[in-house]
Amino acid sequence: MARTVGLGLRVAVTGGSGFLGAHLLARLRPRVELLALARRDLSDGAMRAVGPDVVIHLAAATDPAWCEAHPDRARAANEDLSRRLAHEASKTVNTFVYASTDLVFDGERGNYAETDTPRPISVYGSSKLSGEQAVREVLGERALIVRLSLMYGPRAVSTARESFAETMLARARSGEPVSLFADEYRSPLYVEDAAEHLARLVERPIEPRVVHLGGPEKRSRHEMGVIGLEVFGIPTHFARAGLRGDNAATASRPADVSFDVRRAQSLGMRPRGLREGFEKFRDRMKKT
Repeated sequence: MARTVGLGLRVAVTGGSGFLGAHLLARLRPRVELLALARRDLSDGAMRAVGPDVVIHLAAATDPAWCEAHPDRARAANEDLSRRLAHEASKTVNTFVYASTDLVFDGERGNYAETDTPRPISVYGSSKLSGEQAVREVLGERALIVRLSLMYGPRAVSTARESFAETMLARARSGEPVSLFADEYRSPLYVEDAAEHLARLVERPIEPRVVHLGGPEKRSRHEMGVIGLEVFGIPTHFARAGLRGDNAATASRPADVSFDVRRAQSLGMRPRGLREGFEKFRDRMKKT
């Protein structure tokens, strides 16, 4: 467990070595007393021993295809672990931020608001929704559910898993065409914006206790690919339009889980649009 002393608020973060988590830790370090809990630190009693004021729970099984193939392990990671950590933190925690996903929705219509009823169609989405419910059952109004859309951008640490955008760019640079769904829509979210807005959430209470955090545009994966390649100066013909039905993966894929982000905007959360996000991504890569 890594500890960083900041401004007095004790914030425990799980999943800090992941794609989003590493960016989040970098933003929290100057602001709080930071307790970064690695997977090996999440044994029984670990959160109770830490005694945090705030928990940001990012650790999860996040690969939909893997979850579909291993449903019991997915539920253990996304529901059972979340419930246990919430119980362990319940004596001291003021806010338990549970990072959830747009895939708790069925994708039948898109533009989902916080008041819409989740209807997941995959094991991953179902296990994350169960995690939301578990944390709420234990902590009530101290639970804050933040549903995140598809994120893109650079890794903050080399050990984190690549984002789909990094993989796409690497393949296209090597001259390999990339098939991207033209019939799957999300609200793409630049990862550094996601981290910054999550960091701000620990500084003030909000009501009601669900927020949809996504980018301001509804885009297909193919549209994301074309814009990303344009910004990086890579010929856009490497982004090939595909369809969800062509995919051999076992996980069910909803058609449109774009977000209504007006509530997040009312709270001062204004992530970059897709082109601006890719431009920031490109500039960040030039510095490394």
